[in-house]
Amino acid sequence: MSKITDTQLIKHLSHIDELLYSTNDDRKQLLKFCNQIIYAIEKQNIEDTNITELTTKIDGSVSIVFGLHPQQQKFFIGSKSVFNKTPKVNFSVDDIYVNHGKSAGLAKTLIYLFEILSKYKFTNVYQADLIFTPETLEIKNGIAKFTPNTITYSLPAEVVKGKKVGMSVHTIYRVSGSTTDELSLNHMVSSQLLTKPKELQTAKDVYLVTTQTNIDSILKTDKIRQNFYVKELKNELSKLTSAVNAVNNKNIEELIINLNSFLVSYSNQCIRTGAEHNTQGFILYMKTKATTANEKLKRGRIENFDYVQTEQYGLLQTHTRELNTIFGTQEGLTKFKTLLLAFFNHGKHEFKTHYKDEDTGHEGFVFRFDDKLLKLVDRPRFSKLNFNNDRF
Repeated sequence: MSKITDTQLIKHLSHIDELLYSTNDDRKQLLKFCNQIIYAIEKQNIEDTNITELTTKIDGSVSIVFGLHPQQQKFFIGSKSVFNKTPKVNFSVDDIYVNHGKSAGLAKTLIYLFEILSKYKFTNVYQADLIFTPETLEIKNGIAKFTPNTITYSLPAEVVKGKKVGMSVHTIYRVSGSTTDELSLNHMVSSQLLTKPKELQTAKDVYLVTTQTNIDSILKTDKIRQNFYVKELKNELSKLTSAVNAVNNKNIEELIINLNSFLVSYSNQCIRTGAEHNTQGFILYMKTKATTANEKLKRGRIENFDYVQTEQYGLLQTHTRELNTIFGTQEGLTKFKTLLLAFFNHGKHEFKTHYKDEDTGHEGFVFRFDDKLLKLVDRPRFSKLNFNNDRF
């Protein structure tokens, strides 16, 4: 797992779970975070911890990148495909038809947003999640509801009156170094945006979500609730610590590092299908990947077999104990996360959240800890739904 810092391009924030499939140092950092978040709940503040900020993850769709293009010095908009090796950057409606014409829903959305946002004079590049347009707003009895992806959000209708678009702008980009490519944005670095974009702060037709969340106000809860969560979290952390310590030896670390990308992709598959993480499931997954890659190799569809399965598959059979330990640790972290998310969802937030008329919490939160971004998401619930969402 690559560590995310403000000197890198944030295209995708890794889940905290992925720290398990990385180095021993990353797993130690995970335990350090778990200990400090319990300490913060006990003390009801983040003083004397390495936790510096909290943002709420908004379940928006689609993700858009827009602003002043650094090379072309004119407004552009696009999906995350602006970061492709061959960037799909749109400076006009015609560009959108050319780049996204095969995806009618995405093209329609980008054209609508282009017509609104191109009116403003940007000096920066931003990334945002779309949360509503007028046609996706449902207003009834003074309440506005919208479902940009999986979660339905609601808030007083007067808040969004006259708004042509609602967005959660969460990332700002800046140029670092130079590029010889006229369109590429891969010479930019990014950081979380904790305030509203300066170019849109007075925009009357744009509703902007504030993702920054007052962590201390959530921590200040009643004593009964505080004691319950501290006790339960400490209990789960004790088991998680034992499991992580069992993983943290040189042999298992080497195995995990070799299998890093496969462990992550297998975990994602389990989330998509609702399957349990286990050793036999992973071995079968690796066998299937190896078979598929070998078939492609025979047909000349790939020039070489760059997977590790051919030499690792037999090795897996002799490391079932270590793999059992790894996946047991995943189960322990999931239980800890579920408790922690329940605690933070209880706090005061900008929206009420629903899924199929059932009250829910937010999809997740992003903590800045040791100056790194750690994303906690209710994956068994929301990630499965999002993985299988083919809206665009």
